[in-house]
Amino acid sequence: IFFNLGTNKLIPFDEAIYAKVAKNMYETGDYLTLRWYPNSFWFEKPPFYFMGTSFFYSIFGVSEFSARLLTAICSLISAYYF
Repeated sequence: IFFNLGTNKLIPFDEAIYAKVAKNMYETGDYLTLRWYPNSFWFEKPPFYFMGTSFFYSIFGVSEFSARLLTAICSLISAYYF
């Protein structure tokens, strides 16, 4: 699950949008308001995933690896419990 997380580019639609929303959250410091573009709100999803991704951005920097790490951790937990 964790092999080559940061080697490929983000998939253009969903993965890139989620990474951008988390990046905007990380850069602005506003962890409750989701923004796709800096001045437009984006309330399609709950903020927990984006908060977690922003947390990994603060630890590892903004990269493909950081954007995919939370998904890989949740996948590992799901595989263990189910």
